[in-house]
Amino acid sequence: MRQAQKIYCTAGSGKLAAFWSDSLPGAEPLSRLLASLGWSTPALDCVRISANAQQTKVWSDSRRMERMTVRPGIEFREFGAVTASERAEIDGLLEAEGVPGRWRPFDPLVNVNQQLSLLMYRNMNLDGWMVVQNSGPGEVWFCSLYNRGLSTSAGALMPLLVEVCRRHHAAFGPTGRWRYNTGPEHPGMAAFLDRYAGEFADFHDRHLYSTFTFSGAPIATV
Repeated sequence: MRQAQKIYCTAGSGKLAAFWSDSLPGAEPLSRLLASLGWSTPALDCVRISANAQQTKVWSDSRRMERMTVRPGIEFREFGAVTASERAEIDGLLEAEGVPGRWRPFDPLVNVNQQLSLLMYRNMNLDGWMVVQNSGPGEVWFCSLYNRGLSTSAGALMPLLVEVCRRHHAAFGPTGRWRYNTGPEHPGMAAFLDRYAGEFADFHDRHLYSTFTFSGAPIATV
């Protein structure tokens, strides 16, 4: 990191960013090193959890979670059923709300599964969405989960998570593996995962980042 910083300071422009997992053995020493070199306080990039479809189904069945998916006012829409004009309208709404581009439902992700990716409506209001990216047999299916913020309580989007898991299990069997990413823009879902991920996932971590902007001041050495 010190060498990279020296090269960067010689160039004299831009900003450096470092990303790491808090589950790695060296996470805490790395945080201290970055702090000593003048980097920003670590911030949350995303919460990540992973499991296979069977683990999630057993957990969902034991708690009778599928009852959530048929509550009055809950509606799911596959991405493939959303027209181009509807997509443009939704994207414009989210852009106006300041939702980061990487968390919007339709772009710029590639290999999106149009049947497993769902919008969730509650009383006709768009609450959130889950984007599922295709993967090969036995590989990890990447899912990005976003709570629009109409309800920030822990587990507000649990019906969406349960419904996607149910469809994933039905389509690809019990060994199909997934990984969810959810960002700090929706604290309710992050809080839910922090609380419950250990029950239905075998991997759970927080992906952090720190930035460095050269100010011209001497760089500390450790």
